Amino acid sequence: MPRIAKSERERMMDDIARRIRHHYTDALYERGMDCRSAAKAFGMGYDTLNRRLANPSRFTLGELVNIANTMNVSLATLVSGKEA
Repeated sequence: MPRIAKSERERMMDDIARRIRHHYTDALYERGMDCRSAAKAFGMGYDTLNRRLANPSRFTLGELVNIANTMNVSLATLVSGKEA
């Protein structure tokens, strides 16, 4: 079956998930945190975070705000990848 190209929205959400993973890994390393502690700091369960990263269109605005605040980046930076 041929692969259907992702929509612009799907590509945008994948980019957001990629930036979260990037900052998430940095935040863990800098703070010496394990994955479960970081998810808790983001205000969600570990399993929920992993499900959201696997399907980024499921992130809520509140979750993205919590993640951005926890990682000390602006929401605009998290979403766009550009420094605000």
